[in-house]
Amino acid sequence: MSKLRGPAFLLSLLFLFAGLAFAGDVQIVLVNAGTWNGGQGLQMGGAYVGPYNITVNGGPQEAAICDDANDVVKNGQSWMATTSTIAGGLGQAKWQGVTIGAGVDGNTSQETLNQLQEYEAIQYLSQLIMANLSHPTTVGEIQWAIWDLTAPGIINHTNGNDPWGNVSQYVTAIDGYIQQGISNDGGNSSKITIYTPKGQGQEYIILPEPASLTLLGTGLLVVAAGLRKKKLLG
Repeated sequence: MSKLRGPAFLLSLLFLFAGLAFAGDVQIVLVNAGTWNGGQGLQMGGAYVGPYNITVNGGPQEAAICDDANDVVKNGQSWMATTSTIAGGLGQAKWQGVTIGAGVDGNTSQETLNQLQEYEAIQYLSQLIMANLSHPTTVGEIQWAIWDLTAPGIINHTNGNDPWGNVSQYVTAIDGYIQQGISNDGGNSSKITIYTPKGQGQEYIILPEPASLTLLGTGLLVVAAGLRKKKLLG
């Protein structure tokens, strides 16, 4: 068996460490409800919406999207979570598929999503959130669409009441975003990191940062090239 040398060896380490980062249990801490809205959190319907700030295993704060409106958590609360990805087969992800349709979300059509399609829809809507941070109302509507995807019926479409407040004036827009998510629930193989609680806690997802991985890989290649040049000149 031949040994890996130079750039190939360093790149194999890159992917090894990337894989390790997604393995095993992690500790999640909810730092706060997110301060993207002019330096403060934004509430819609009595719940905070938009990116939340969390830490994973004591690391730096990360902006995460909450896809779980069924569990209430407080700032500073921590819990253990399992880690999975769309690309890695979802693993212990919380949601097992959902039926969205007439009498459930207020729309006239009915569609059933399997687990993969549901998370792809969530990913699509999460990307919309991050692309609309300068439009708080839009963020709130998309956030409620995600929550209604994972917990159909959480919004009472007769009067727009949810368990914590009222979102009646946003229901039409929310349903529109739900349909956008459903329409974009296939063919998206991009990776999201999913932190699913072991016990009480909320599930969060982190969107991929391919640029960071590319820069890291480029840096390793630069190091490898430097080492090779040194060896040739030495």
